[in-house]
Amino acid sequence: MRKIFLLMSLIFIMGCTAIVEKQLNIAEGINGKTYILQGSIEDSEISIRFLDGRLNGGAGVNLYFSSYELVGNKISVGEAIGTTMKAGPENLMDQERDYLKKLSQAVKLELNGEILTLSTADGSVLIFYEKLEN
Repeated sequence: MRKIFLLMSLIFIMGCTAIVEKQLNIAEGINGKTYILQGSIEDSEISIRFLDGRLNGGAGVNLYFSSYELVGNKISVGEAIGTTMKAGPENLMDQERDYLKKLSQAVKLELNGEILTLSTADGSVLIFYEKLEN
């Protein structure tokens, strides 16, 4: 019985270690990198950059910024997303509002190579590709 308990304890510890390593790998993998949202309106770019618990980027017209917390692949974006206050064409402003709403509702982050995916509780998905610096 004691051997079974020790074996189960070892399996549990190994599982916890794998979770912590995955969490560190995701956090390290995104830290300091910029990602570009796929499917933006032509001639507009939506970006996101993660750095030490803060995120920022361009939302198509305005710049934005917030905090975030990452536990494993679960993400929560700060309660308030701040933005600059520029105005732009209606279609870009609509795209920006939609993006910022989805970003504020993000609950899951996945990193697969250069592809970053943010998912919301209602099933919306934002797919980004790493912006490679020249």
